[in-house]
Amino acid sequence: LLDMAAGSITRFLSSDNHNLKYAGITGLSAIVKDHPRYAAEHQMAVIDCLEDPDETLKRRTLDLLYTMINPVNVEFITDKLL
Repeated sequence: LLDMAAGSITRFLSSDNHNLKYAGITGLSAIVKDHPRYAAEHQMAVIDCLEDPDETLKRRTLDLLYTMINPVNVEFITDKLL
């Protein structure tokens, strides 16, 4: 069930609609909190949300990225942020 939910959320993140992206970030935040293994699968889609002009979405995306960071991906994420 979580696999299906995470897959649906990825489609939200790749949408052109800001509201759907925000819903995707919010949903993925809830999943990653309890099941962090889903973070790596959707890392690029989340990073792409930082390109959105919506400041609220960017802030929420940064919060999620902070939750997603681990010793394996910290270098990659910081390179993307800089």
